[in-house]
Amino acid sequence: MRVHAVDPETSSYAVDWSIRLTNVREDGEALYFGSPTTAGREMAGYTGLQWRGPRDFTGGRVFGPEAEGELMGTQGPWPAFTGEHDDVDGHSTLMFAHAPRNADAIHASHWFVRAEPIPTVAFSWAFFEEFALEAGESFEYRYRVVVADGAWGREQVATRLKGPAW
Repeated sequence: MRVHAVDPETSSYAVDWSIRLTNVREDGEALYFGSPTTAGREMAGYTGLQWRGPRDFTGGRVFGPEAEGELMGTQGPWPAFTGEHDDVDGHSTLMFAHAPRNADAIHASHWFVRAEPIPTVAFSWAFFEEFALEAGESFEYRYRVVVADGAWGREQVATRLKGPAW
């Protein structure tokens, strides 16, 4: 994990999270990755890194580059989530983004996003399909979460996510 790109002008900062997983099984068997959806529970495809928001984000605004509202099971460069805080008269916006190199990952990710009953966003590795990691092989993913003060709009989110470089 790395915290960086603190921007006092926009009251925002970035947190990058990376994972590299290698199958080191001594029996030579593959590791299989799935989700509750791949096991038969419809639209419960959470796997990978997941943010579970506080209660005051329940019912918050969820949007992506071209969509508003329900992004469950979709693919795209980013979703954002804005919530209103209970104890103060204010909002926060969280932006979730894939590193460009994730496009070459072992398996394409989908977004697991919901505002109710529990606000959550996951970079889901195996939303709709299982995948195997063969013995001796590895996979890597890198993600960015930008935390910002205020209720940001689509254009402001897109601009902030253009930098800094990965």
